[in-house]
Amino acid sequence: MKKNIVLTFILVTSVFASSYAADVDGKWKGLIADQYEFAIDVKAGGEVLTGTATSASGEMKILDGLIKGNEISFKIVSPNYGELTYKGKVEGDTLVLSLDLGGQPISFKMTRVKP
Repeated sequence: MKKNIVLTFILVTSVFASSYAADVDGKWKGLIADQYEFAIDVKAGGEVLTGTATSASGEMKILDGLIKGNEISFKIVSPNYGELTYKGKVEGDTLVLSLDLGGQPISFKMTRVKP
């Protein structure tokens, strides 16, 4: 009996936690280092984040994308800079991201593009 109660609690808790994922779906735009245009078009499916990123380097597929609560992370492979890892938080219609570019940490904000 106790085992069933514990299993039920774990199931309910995991369903609640996975349903908390922030609304990240859609298009986002921002400037890296206040000068380089960067845009993403993403969709979350459970904890998996998919989509594309666009910059002066062209369009790149989002790889290894994750979303847990309001925290996201993903990678892209840039023809100019190689593999880049982005991490950040969704705060309503603002996405605060950071990346490490050649040992230089860079943080920037993106805003949701309204349809």
